[in-house]
Amino acid sequence: MIIEITQTTLKRLGNYRDVVQKKFMEADRRQWRVMTLEVMQDAEIAKDRASQVGAVCAYADYLHRLQTGQRSSLNIYGESQLCQGLSELLNELSIDLRMVSEGNLKRY
Repeated sequence: MIIEITQTTLKRLGNYRDVVQKKFMEADRRQWRVMTLEVMQDAEIAKDRASQVGAVCAYADYLHRLQTGQRSSLNIYGESQLCQGLSELLNELSIDLRMVSEGNLKRY
């Protein structure tokens, strides 16, 4: 069983990724204007969050392509952590989590 990713879900995740990336860019610019430890730590936290959300969104894109038959299945190192991160992000964004059987996937 894998997490079902619809086109709408993929769009919402992409929009969220863009927002998080924008917050990181603003925090990064601010850290060079105001060089205090607190601001630098905030920028580092924003960078880590942007990296995490980017990885999870890339995984969601892979799942969407897998489900629509545009991609063949791959063995991904750390897939369980990506799946857990994706489920947490979907819960954070109040998106329903649905599972789909791998047997029901379109073949590449």
